[in-house]
Order: sequence, then structure tokens, then C-alpha cells
Amino acid sequence: MRGNYYGEKGHNYSSGVAYRVSDTMPEKYLGSVYYYHGRYYSGGRYETGNYRYKGKTYSNRYYHGQGYLYGGVIQPRGGQD
Repeated sequence: MRGNYYGEKGHNYSSGVAYRVSDTMPEKYLGSVYYYHGRYYSGGRYETGNYRYKGKTYSNRYYHGQGYLYGGVIQPRGGQD
């Protein structure tokens, strides 16, 4: 089970930013790339702090269109759209 998985592509209409999910590290993207359960998420918002989700505590989370992903890893910046 992949947990919070939101499909191949979504849109944030308020800012015009496309949320993307990929099996490989994208060459170009906006914002941060978040690696979670073997997939790369981009176009979202990375946040740090203390967050509880399903009985566990996490030091980061990533907002990706329809909700938060917990337990992934932020990836180094590699490019921008």
C-alpha cells in the first residue's frame, strides 16, 4: 500500500502550479521534490515541524494537492520549470 497517493497529475488552480508524481526524479520542477514510497512528488509544499499522523510522529510533511504525505524525504534541488 502506498498510503496517500493522488494519481499521476493534479492541479492547484489557485496558483496555476501542476502537482506531479513520477517514478523517476524529474529534471525540471517547481518547488521541492519529495521522495515517498518509491515515487517522486513535485509542485507541492515541504514543511518541517512536529506532526502526528496515524499514531506516529514525523518531523516533516509534504502538501501535494489533496492532502499531506508523511515520512518521505526531501530531494536536493535539481531544476525548475
